[in-house]
Amino acid sequence: MDKSNIPMKKLNSSLKMESEIKKYLLVQNGEIPVDYLIELRQYAWEFRKYSCPDALIAINGGSTWLYTGQKYDESKVTLIKGGWAHDHCEICYATISEGEATSEYEVEGYHSEFEWICKNCFTDFIQPMDLNSILKNHRIIEKSL
Repeated sequence: MDKSNIPMKKLNSSLKMESEIKKYLLVQNGEIPVDYLIELRQYAWEFRKYSCPDALIAINGGSTWLYTGQKYDESKVTLIKGGWAHDHCEICYATISEGEATSEYEVEGYHSEFEWICKNCFTDFIQPMDLNSILKNHRIIEKSL
């Protein structure tokens, strides 16, 4: 059936719009989608000291990207060795960086291919075997999308 001739009002009324409800776990610096936490728990994590990886920096001064071996145009970006100064915990957003640990940032954590998790969040949310006990001990909120 060709729907191009159906008035828009009629077409819109025939579509059902259902809102999806998403659950979020409240953490120290905000919230994390529960489905993303479940995904993070599937990754292989390695405890290690942070070392600044290479970065691509736009010549016009606009953007910076983590360099992961991808091809790039040298006329538009510059490769800076150790140019990615820090990362954030995927759960609580704590800063993880090189140097000496301070109250502002950590210098070691758990690393998976491109993600970092701080020691506290790994202990609280990744290491425990039973996800249900984690969720029972933390506040969960729901949001309509």
